[in-house]
Amino acid sequence: MNTDPNSYGLTAFAPSWYYRNNLKEHDQQKTRDLLEDFIEDDNNFHNPDNWLGNVGTSLQHPNNESGPWRKWFPILEPIFRDFFDNIPLKKGYEPVFQECWANKYSKGYFQEYHNHAASHCNLSAVYYYKLDEEHTQNFRFYNNNHSAYRASGLDEGVSLPSFEVYKPKLSEGDIIIFPAHYPHLVAPNTSDGLRITIAMNLLVTQRRVQQPTSYKTTPNLKSP
Repeated sequence: MNTDPNSYGLTAFAPSWYYRNNLKEHDQQKTRDLLEDFIEDDNNFHNPDNWLGNVGTSLQHPNNESGPWRKWFPILEPIFRDFFDNIPLKKGYEPVFQECWANKYSKGYFQEYHNHAASHCNLSAVYYYKLDEEHTQNFRFYNNNHSAYRASGLDEGVSLPSFEVYKPKLSEGDIIIFPAHYPHLVAPNTSDGLRITIAMNLLVTQRRVQQPTSYKTTPNLKSP
């Protein structure tokens, strides 16, 4: 949809957005080689009591801090370079990696409606480590503002350039980046195959020391 404020016709303003890219095959293999041992060890995963979903995650697990996340970030360099080419950092700001963790979804496992909004992060990302072709749209964004259209009846009367639920079509090896406050969920895994994702949070913040602007900052992988 057009976003040019000088244009006639239907124009969007303040649109929701996300970024999608795919790791090159050799980088996907490097990722598997690096993360495989950690991911295959069930002792690194639990289902937190404060989560309503059913998922094996390394987040909030004591072993997560010993995960190979710092070694993985250089593999993601081309992805984040391209992302910040599309959404340039302003002068004096830099992204800092805050935390990274793995999620495993066996059959019937899911992640409830939630967001990552917190003072320590404002961007989130998800890498699709293992994903079969039946579940390419199990990750779903929710637009809470759409309820006003529904309440007014406008949603029933016209085909709106808006959505209440948006389902990106994703593939194994994809990574998506989006604002951390966006509500989202992961629908149940209905296949016998294991679905595996790697999630991370970042904070775009003012630089504390004078150095060239770069996303290649020292990761802070401790959980908040």
